[in-house]
Amino acid sequence: QTVGHAERGASMVTLTIGSNEMYKDDQLQVMDTVPQIINDRTMVPVRFISEAFGAEILWRSENQTAVIVQNDTVLEIAVDQPTMSLNGQSIAIDVPAQLLNDRTMVPLRAISEGMGMTVDYDSATQKIYIVR
Repeated sequence: QTVGHAERGASMVTLTIGSNEMYKDDQLQVMDTVPQIINDRTMVPVRFISEAFGAEILWRSENQTAVIVQNDTVLEIAVDQPTMSLNGQSIAIDVPAQLLNDRTMVPLRAISEGMGMTVDYDSATQKIYIVR
């Protein structure tokens, strides 16, 4: 049973805290890094989440910034910075992106909602549902 139902034509990604399995529309994908809770925020590997929804992900090593591009939306999030940029507008985030095991981990809700998706969390099962 999912929290919130995907509308016809919508895509859904399901993650579980501490598990490297990600389901996109019931198709299993294995991530090389597991979602984790850091300072009460769910942190996920930016590349897997972005690519799951068809976004392009770029990495600017000179300033350690992940750039997510999808249609007319450009979201930039730099490691260890308290803000992210959405279409050029600065937005405060309470947990910055972090490098863990050579992966850029980003706050799931901030990134997903910035890209126009909906996030639901089931605390009993620690499952996360992302719908676009």
